[in-house]
Amino acid sequence: MTRQPVLTIIPAKAHSRRVPGKNMRCVGGVPLMVRAVEQARTSGVCGLIHVATDDEGIAALAREAGADVPFLRRDDVDDVTSVGRAAANALRRYREELGARFDYVCLLLATSPLRAPEDIVGCRDLLLADPGLDAAGSVVQAEKHPAWAWTVDAAGRMVSLFPELRDMEREDLPPAYFYDGAVYWAKADFFESVDGNQYRGGIAPYVMPPERAVDVDTPLDLALADLLARKEDAPC
Repeated sequence: MTRQPVLTIIPAKAHSRRVPGKNMRCVGGVPLMVRAVEQARTSGVCGLIHVATDDEGIAALAREAGADVPFLRRDDVDDVTSVGRAAANALRRYREELGARFDYVCLLLATSPLRAPEDIVGCRDLLLADPGLDAAGSVVQAEKHPAWAWTVDAAGRMVSLFPELRDMEREDLPPAYFYDGAVYWAKADFFESVDGNQYRGGIAPYVMPPERAVDVDTPLDLALADLLARKEDAPC
């Protein structure tokens, strides 16, 4: 059994419900999966970079980009299996099939194309700075505070989800954040023990600016990410 410092996992299954072939769609002229591999390599801290895919075409392109794809995903490519659980399966297969163990796991979603290599490093540094932590994950501050969210009851009437916070002034509300999925680091043994549940354990927040926290989930998200990527690359 060999031991290595880091396994970075980039999930990239072929099927996507809302954006067909999403992980291979281009942002700034580069496929999402390839952008993630390039960001991982540029960061210099990602160790062995694995693209977790069920598709031979994606696997071939991933290898060309410099990633390791020793096996394909098999039973975790449905619409209900989380990317965290799929990543835990990959970590487990490296151990069981290839005899490789890792100290840390880094999970990068291909659908977060605007993250910067320094975000990967910064999130890792948070985890390494506190031995009591299990993980560190990137978050973005909520544009609209969830204290003002409403739902509809059985009678068809609006009901506040957080009535105790509803009437507070904006400046008095506690800051609220969402996980953006761009970067997640964890101690590998912990990550496998919780089956890839990214919301378990002691987690440090790495706060990203909203312009780098775009998550591609719809065609509109894809268009926005492409626009921002091209704007960033354009000359003054």
